[in-house]
Amino acid sequence: MKPYLFTYSPLCPPLLAQAILNDTNAVVTWVQPFPHAAIVLSSLAARDLAAVFRGRLGETWFVVTEVNRATIDGYLPANLWDLMNNPQGALAALPPPALQAG
Repeated sequence: MKPYLFTYSPLCPPLLAQAILNDTNAVVTWVQPFPHAAIVLSSLAARDLAAVFRGRLGETWFVVTEVNRATIDGYLPANLWDLMNNPQGALAALPPPALQAG
């Protein structure tokens, strides 16, 4: 399982993006710490995950990029860093995806 950063155009309503993330087996779980962006856990390769999103988002612009622990930095709560650095271990601590949207 790999962590990805999924960002999408503001032309896509956040509730639609959240519904897509909740309604696909390609996404194990996700959190949305920023508007129009989510940290997504998936066992798929970035290209395959993007294909799933493309099928749902159509012409809406978006980017899926794998989170590389060696080159990422920023300021986030510890549980989000745990999710990106140790996806398997952090899964048990997360609430169900539908409760994370906000």
